[in-house]
Formats: sequence, structure tokens, C-alpha cells
Amino acid sequence: MSRSIISSSLLAALVCVLLALASTPSAHAWGADGHQAVATIAYNYLTPKAKSGVDKIINNSDFTSIEDASTWPDRAKTSATGGWHYIDGCVLAATATCLLGAYRAHFRVLSFRM
Repeated sequence: MSRSIISSSLLAALVCVLLALASTPSAHAWGADGHQAVATIAYNYLTPKAKSGVDKIINNSDFTSIEDASTWPDRAKTSATGGWHYIDGCVLAATATCLLGAYRAHFRVLSFRM
């Protein structure tokens, strides 16, 4: 094969990949559908005792399912709780304004309720 044929083939492949990527709609993986899918998968991996605890919390709340509960942080997010939604460099400094700090505080509440 000549060098120009390889270059043309490579260029054509690159153009196809770029066009495919540019025309693909956003996945919204962490929108409601993404959170619900992860909640379902996580729930399916729980032990029977853990599932019972989750079911107890869900049944004593306004949520209809684990999937419904999984989207609540998006619906209830405020400027004060926005940092609870992701980890961004606060792993060691886990304060109440970041996800891990909020997790620690809420874990104590949840473990008390079970």
C-alpha cells in the first residue's frame, strides 16, 4: 500500500469518528435515568438484611421506591447542599459542605434509624 492510501484511509476513519461523536446526543448518564439505574444495580447487590433496612426507610418516607429516592438529591439541591453531590478534592478534609462530610453525618442518622 502506498503512503497516500494509508493517509487517506486514516483521515477518512478520523473524520467518521469525529462526525459520529459530534452527532451523538448527550448521554445524561447522571440525570434521573442514570441515578435510577445505579440505584437499581446497587440495590440488587445488597444483602437481604441491607435490603430490608433500605425497604424500611423507603416505606417510612414519601418515596415510592429506591429509584425514586435516588433522584431526590437532584430535586432538593440548593446552593448550600450542591457540594454534597460530588467529590471535588475534599476527601481528606471531609467537611459538612462536601459529599463525604455529608455522608458521614447522614450515615449516623441512617444507622440510628435501622
